[in-house]
Amino acid sequence: MDLKQILTWYVEAGVDECIGENTFNRLNEKVKSSIRSISSDTKASPIRTTDTFVQQAIQLANNSKTLSELDEALKNFTGCGLSKTAAHLLSGIGVLNPRVLCLIDAPRATDDKNGSLLQDESGQLLIKMLKAIGLDYTQETYIAPLAPWRTPGDRPLTDTEMEQCLPFLKRRIELLNPNTLILFGSVLSGALLGIKSISKAREKAIDYTSEQMSHSIKAFSTFSPVFLLKNPAQKKKAWEDLKKIQQYLIGL
Repeated sequence: MDLKQILTWYVEAGVDECIGENTFNRLNEKVKSSIRSISSDTKASPIRTTDTFVQQAIQLANNSKTLSELDEALKNFTGCGLSKTAAHLLSGIGVLNPRVLCLIDAPRATDDKNGSLLQDESGQLLIKMLKAIGLDYTQETYIAPLAPWRTPGDRPLTDTEMEQCLPFLKRRIELLNPNTLILFGSVLSGALLGIKSISKAREKAIDYTSEQMSHSIKAFSTFSPVFLLKNPAQKKKAWEDLKKIQQYLIGL
């Protein structure tokens, strides 16, 4: 891919700004000098810290026997920085043992403000998408985010944040034991199926399983509502995905 293609891909994925982990004055020669002095074989301590937090998340999630225990474990988990910047922990809404479990990346600003998921325009679009294939999200589905906390500025999740939150989502899937998974966006298909390209993830349903599941679950991928609002031309493809899901559900 050339530079133009890469930039186009970022725009289509919803990236609207570039930020780094740290800020510094690039006009300050002393800062430049300190950066050059870092040796190439320096081991970054955040990696070791992150590994510790991921292991802690895995232990807390796996020890949870109910959804209530899982939510309590999330409240006690301080490894993810998002828990310190969000106003609310929003782990999911819907019915137990749902027919369909819908997964999104994270709550949005309006969700965090109101203390409930699906409060903004993207949430309302998600509800309409489900209704279009005959699913009432209040009666047949459960909707859960990968990260239960809103990101600052509604920015994309970092790899570290995804790794820290993923054990809790996997355990939620196990406890809910749905018939079908719908993954909204490449963040979910990448995290759960190992397919970061939404185009490839959409090609067919994939059997999802995890360590504590005795059976697999059919997982369908489609575009996220946030992406569709920014790229309405892709709604036709999303509708094609939804019809495939509908046909599968009819056959269950």
